Amino acid sequence: RYVSTTGSDENDGLTMETPFLTIATAVKTLNKFGSTGEILKVYVDEGLYPSDYNVVLTNAIQIFGMYVML
Repeated sequence: RYVSTTGSDENDGLTMETPFLTIATAVKTLNKFGSTGEILKVYVDEGLYPSDYNVVLTNAIQIFGMYVML
């Protein structure tokens, strides 16, 4: 899933064009899939994100920072 400061937690987070706003929503969405042995990924764009949300990992999830190379 994708996360960006210009996103919305009403989005599906499936592409860079429809990102979530919070990391917690991306993780919560991926946790719904259950454990398949696959490592699930969250890609986070540059920016400051709210930290007042609890993030609970129940699956193997990697969180990556995205950046644009000029």
